[in-house]
Amino acid sequence: MLPTSTPKASPYMAFIDLGRKIYNPKDIVDGTVELTLDKKLNCDSITVKLFGSARVFFTELSAAQGQLGKTIGYKQEKILIEDKTEVWKCDARSSVRETSINDIVRMASSTSIMPKRVSPQESPGLEPGLHKFNFSFQLPESGLETSFDAQHAAGCVRYYIQVEATRDGYMTFRKKLLFPIVKPVDLSTSKAAMGGFGKEETFSTKKGSVTVALTLDKVGYVPGEPVTGMITIKNKTDKSVKYSHLCLMQRAFCYANYPEVKIKESFHHTAGMGLPIPKITAGDTYSYPILFYIGALAPTFEMVGILSADYFLKLDVGFERKCSSKLLITSFKNEFGSQL
Repeated sequence: MLPTSTPKASPYMAFIDLGRKIYNPKDIVDGTVELTLDKKLNCDSITVKLFGSARVFFTELSAAQGQLGKTIGYKQEKILIEDKTEVWKCDARSSVRETSINDIVRMASSTSIMPKRVSPQESPGLEPGLHKFNFSFQLPESGLETSFDAQHAAGCVRYYIQVEATRDGYMTFRKKLLFPIVKPVDLSTSKAAMGGFGKEETFSTKKGSVTVALTLDKVGYVPGEPVTGMITIKNKTDKSVKYSHLCLMQRAFCYANYPEVKIKESFHHTAGMGLPIPKITAGDTYSYPILFYIGALAPTFEMVGILSADYFLKLDVGFERKCSSKLLITSFKNEFGSQL
């Protein structure tokens, strides 16, 4: 058995504590940085940075006829906010060591090439122990978008607080903490979001047809709210309908502008519900209520030319339980907000 080694623990530990879990535009982001040092942290400045950006990155395989394929990366980034504050700075007097007579004699020698190396005890920095620093940032009223980070999506919107220790402009230690920002979207002002919706589709087979009708009490929802409505399936075939699944789909469009303009579309399945009975036999009609809850999803948004996200309900119906071949797919676009 080969010997294994465990990574050496860092002598520097940082904990960033924010006053809230979720922020909105115009809020004040304040918090505390706690540094636990097992040994001296050599630095002359400690800053806390607030940063937020919308970033798109994905790769595609490009292959011309008769040539080997190569992977090309497409990207775009838009900085939404960038600010920093210095929470600690070394005293200038303590960072400059006085020159002694011995130093003058040594440097005057013809054999003196390298200056004397400064010991860790003489260099500026924070001594071992616990150190606390407070910070505060004001978020702007406009220009920010809701945090977004979805599975399979080629883009994201992220905000973070980062503490950095530097010496002579070079970073010696850093720690980052992601946190969410939600741009409020009030659905109560949208008549379309508060209104109901219905749709009906029919799929014909060699021996009959299946008609599916879906109605929603409304199309606008917020996280934690139940989706309510009704599904009716009319099975006018000689086979039983054994599969029906309604799910909420999240769709993201990501736009890259380097090395050329490219669009990446992605989908992510979220909450949903299945058929509450084993099957709908031939010639029968079955209706059942829709009831499932919206998870912690970002509101519908659009950043023109870089990133957008919206939602729709998708209903799959089939004759087989595993639904290897779906009989009918019908969709209904929904609008998501942060408050009603």
